[in-house]
Amino acid sequence: IYGGIVARLTYLEAYNRGLQSAVEKILPEFRASQQVLMQRDDMLERQKILERLDARRSTSVMILDDVARALPSEAYLTRLEEDGDKFRLEGKALNNGAIAKLFESLVKSERLSALALEEIRLQEGESLAPYAFLIVGSVKLSVMADNAMTDRARE
Repeated sequence: IYGGIVARLTYLEAYNRGLQSAVEKILPEFRASQQVLMQRDDMLERQKILERLDARRSTSVMILDDVARALPSEAYLTRLEEDGDKFRLEGKALNNGAIAKLFESLVKSERLSALALEEIRLQEGESLAPYAFLIVGSVKLSVMADNAMTDRARE
């Protein structure tokens, strides 16, 4: 019995050494593949950032176009802010109707959402454009960029 146990133990030790040798042979390749996977993930993350920046750039131009088309001749802008997430528009107008017309046109924009006419105030002593207004909202990034980012997230 003792001889059988020793023989079995010797066999298992040899088998274990063989496994350890095989693991040591493939360990560098495994580590290299892990490194490549980490680099791939980093590159995908960078790609998402670049796609978002590209979407912001083109969306900004389209928002400016929408604002220019919506702006009635009875109103002018004093400030326009857009950071890819939020939108803020300040200006002055001859009357409330011009402000309403601007707001109604901007609400139809595919690139803006959750718009709110936050403030209209009559400025005493201002005869040229007595009404000041403030419109705020959110920016919707380009639909194509959103789809590309969604497709990448699925991978």
